[in-house]
Amino acid sequence: SCPDDLTTPLCASQQDIDLAWNNWISQFSFNGGCDVDTTDLTTFAPPDSCGGATTITFNATDACGQADDCTATCTVPSPTPVTVSCPADLTTPLCASQQDIDLAWNNWVSQFSFNGGCDVDTTDLTAFTPPDSCGGATTITFNATDACGTSDNCTATFTVPTPDPVTVSCPADLALGPCLTQAAIQATFDNW
Repeated sequence: SCPDDLTTPLCASQQDIDLAWNNWISQFSFNGGCDVDTTDLTTFAPPDSCGGATTITFNATDACGQADDCTATCTVPSPTPVTVSCPADLTTPLCASQQDIDLAWNNWVSQFSFNGGCDVDTTDLTAFTPPDSCGGATTITFNATDACGTSDNCTATFTVPTPDPVTVSCPADLALGPCLTQAAIQATFDNW
């Protein structure tokens, strides 16, 4: 007698796979016969958590030449390869406030993501900060690698434009003639 085929959940831990395997393999059994010789189940092992299948054909043969067999398979699904997604490069408006820059940054960083894989390790995005309002750029290369060795990466840049240097312009010195009315002086001054 063989158990039904077994398929473990996707991304099950090796510990959970081994537990399910031990429970599954304990269900191979036989009845009847005398001095029965069976397939040595200790020669089989479960697939690892990255996926695979182990098929067991269980044979039982007794001293009288009677024999029977059955087959069952334990399958560990293979995860899809890791893929990453990065937001488009972003440039904030010139002279944006730091509050607006931080808000745009938080929205932008939240768009880095990954799909697939099992036990995926990604770039720590908390290690990056936005440029300040005086300008600059932060480039993030986002990596994701899973326990099975598949990986992917992408790169995006967040830019705060640097304003042009401040320049000033002064009028030429102005000297007025004597005896002008205060209204004339004020009008000339306002224009100057």
